[in-house]
Amino acid sequence: MPQDTGACAARPDSPPADSSVNPAFTEGVSLSTDTERNMLANSEHRPLRIALSFGAFHARLATLLARQRVEEPETSLTFTEVFSTEQCTGLMDSRYDLGFSLEAGSGHGLSVAPLWHDELAVAVPVRSPLLAYPAIPLPVLAEYPLVMWHPEACAAMHQRVATVLATAAVTPQIEAHARSFSFMTALVAAGYGIGLAARSWIDAARSAGVVARPFAEGTESLTTYLLSSRSQASSETLRFIERALASQGSSAHH
Repeated sequence: MPQDTGACAARPDSPPADSSVNPAFTEGVSLSTDTERNMLANSEHRPLRIALSFGAFHARLATLLARQRVEEPETSLTFTEVFSTEQCTGLMDSRYDLGFSLEAGSGHGLSVAPLWHDELAVAVPVRSPLLAYPAIPLPVLAEYPLVMWHPEACAAMHQRVATVLATAAVTPQIEAHARSFSFMTALVAAGYGIGLAARSWIDAARSAGVVARPFAEGTESLTTYLLSSRSQASSETLRFIERALASQGSSAHH
């Protein structure tokens, strides 16, 4: 269920919401004054502006955008890849209409809805001795160099991995900081370390020489959230939100 949160930082994953449109979500972003209605009428032909922060490029996003093009081709979309802080401020000051993020939003007028769920897993080289483990105990990770996410460029993933390691009392041997999964994959495949990333990403990169292993301690879920301002929303924005909520669910990985 959509929610407001207290800070633009990572939050505990929300349980999957019902795939039907939640009236509370769309109600919170409805127009409240004639002035706002007139402002939106004047921008009727403006593209729907979508901001994406690192890690939010879920496989279901392409499906959602393809459905949007088929069902509403007259509405154009623009996309901007941003840091998490820029995404929050941009949504609050109406530079963006919608955002996709691994962070659960902000308490400054943003509505939040969990959309898609993935699993945090360990990326290891195809010839790694760690493959002897069907599921890797977290303390074992301290014995291997780690390709860590960059704390600013990949803030949500960095914070999530740091929290998992700290909870398990693991002090990592950080080999490098990655700003992209491609960079992490190259270093892991070459044997320079291991990485922690979304299971679906690792599975898709198997041909590059990396293999996914889950944690022995249990599943660590990753959730992609849809963010929007509660103060204003065009009819195009509301229809996109409805399509997004209808796509809620897990990743293709099973």
